[in-house]
Amino acid sequence: MSYTESIPGQRLEDIPLMYRHMRTIRRAGQEAVMRMALHYSCLPFHNQRHPKYVAEDTDRMTSHLDLSLLTQETGHGAALIHDLVQLKPRGVMERESAEWFERRLLRRFPRPAIVAGALAILGTEPTFDTNGKLVGQKATELEYPSYEAEQMALSVASADVGGELFRPSGPYRGHMLYKELQAVYDPAKAPSLEGFTKYQLGQVELVSGYVFPHPEGEVVLGALRGVVLRYHEQLATALQAGTVDTWKQVLDYDLAFQQEHSR
Repeated sequence: MSYTESIPGQRLEDIPLMYRHMRTIRRAGQEAVMRMALHYSCLPFHNQRHPKYVAEDTDRMTSHLDLSLLTQETGHGAALIHDLVQLKPRGVMERESAEWFERRLLRRFPRPAIVAGALAILGTEPTFDTNGKLVGQKATELEYPSYEAEQMALSVASADVGGELFRPSGPYRGHMLYKELQAVYDPAKAPSLEGFTKYQLGQVELVSGYVFPHPEGEVVLGALRGVVLRYHEQLATALQAGTVDTWKQVLDYDLAFQQEHSR
């Protein structure tokens, strides 16, 4: 039995039940975003905007893959909930977010979809080499109960990193992550630029070398890779030359790039 066949609401007579499930997962996702706004709006990157971006790009992926409607909704909900828990160690945040997903939907949502959504959240955990370089995400290492569950999880993971990297706002968002890593949570305060050039060179490496967990991620989400990479390279060169030496300059360039490529 396939993932979709095991979920009530796939047969014509179960359409009302399917829509009830869809409303349930939507409410859970919206609640998670509100919780993030309440607890983490001070974070420059992992605030309530990040899960919304990830959900948008997950929708693009799951629609492109023509997954079942309920699977698409489950992916959307998992994307909204995947970073619900913050300011804890990697692995713990994803596990506790997945546990909240399971508790929130228990007895309100089909069990196969709960399992698949929790796996998708666990799969967003990044993996690093011994030098701290991002080399992948757990989504490619997990075992899945079905083809659709795997496709959904790989879509969420692709949207989580690649979707953010290659948006018009990608450079700005990457620099907000730097600010967050420096524990500077005041919107009016600039982080120290000591070490920023090294971080920026890391952004160049990340953008050039990132491999989407789902092979279709490059098609759906990676269209701006080339222009984003050139921007990061130019900024790194300017930092090394000393022609960019303030946080305001960095943000001005980021926002100009975003405006140019959002048209």
